[in-house]
Amino acid sequence: MADWQRLGKLVIARRVELNLRTREALAETSGVGLRTIGDLETGRREKYHPNTIAAIEEALQWEPGALQAAADGGQPKVRRQAFIAHTYDDSDTIRALQELSRPDDPDDPLIRIIRSPDLTDRQKAEIIRRLLTDQHRFASERADELIRDARSTET
Repeated sequence: MADWQRLGKLVIARRVELNLRTREALAETSGVGLRTIGDLETGRREKYHPNTIAAIEEALQWEPGALQAAADGGQPKVRRQAFIAHTYDDSDTIRALQELSRPDDPDDPLIRIIRSPDLTDRQKAEIIRRLLTDQHRFASERADELIRDARSTET
């Protein structure tokens, strides 16, 4: 049986971990209504539209299916790239990025950073964190543009 109140607590904890201090911040980031976020965080409702679930999982940087897994008593899985961006141990960050990197693509900027003998692990990790943060910001901004464009063509 699903434990929606437990899920709500996990959502709140993840929201705070991502520095989304208020429900409003999560609502804005996800594009989901504030009332729906409130219902989710308090365990008031047990059923949500699949698009709502997907938007919340994306905003929380969780793998698809994480909300249901958490409601069913499991732990929500953080997307691998999100995990890297929020890892604070430099050697672990570098190791995780090395696992994700494709060694057959020498033009990949992350690979060039990782292989650079002129940078310390701490410098590499900081550069990579900034790249990933910028990538996430750019993707969010681009998604907002696409949504605005789609809405303007509908009217």
